[in-house]
Amino acid sequence: MRLADLGVGEGASTFAKASLDMLIEPTGLKPSPGDANVFTQPIPDSSSLIRLFPGCTEVKEYYLDFVRTATGEAVNPPFPEFSLFSVPGPDAPVGLWPVMSARSLEISFDMPSEKIPPKEEKFVFSDGQTCILRRPDHQDVQFIIPNRRPRNPPPKLDERFLEFPRYVEYD
Repeated sequence: MRLADLGVGEGASTFAKASLDMLIEPTGLKPSPGDANVFTQPIPDSSSLIRLFPGCTEVKEYYLDFVRTATGEAVNPPFPEFSLFSVPGPDAPVGLWPVMSARSLEISFDMPSEKIPPKEEKFVFSDGQTCILRRPDHQDVQFIIPNRRPRNPPPKLDERFLEFPRYVEYD
């Protein structure tokens, strides 16, 4: 059956074809060895690392998963109890960025935790977010998701730039 047979006009048909022909950037795939912009940091008092890897550049996603320090192998969250939050960063205006609890992408899509395949669980954040990993009886760990800049920035506009202080002291 064709769209025209359903009484849908040519404009809708053109829009549907253009939408279906679009290239979509894959996102959420775990990184391969040697991939660019993949970063790891050890988690204090743990045998695991936090790994950050890029997602869709258009919407400025970064993914977080956990990796065994000894093997470099991805693991689902290695802690029986933990919380992961995004919080306002030190440069964020007050009230602009609320404290939010992060849930894994899989749990966000209503996948029961026992059905998440081993090594696949991941969390999604936006460029520049400040995050906190909280575990019982351990000091919180804070980190900032990297910001990406285009290799070829847009051309500068013909304008004057007025520079005000970026930071001011207050009591």
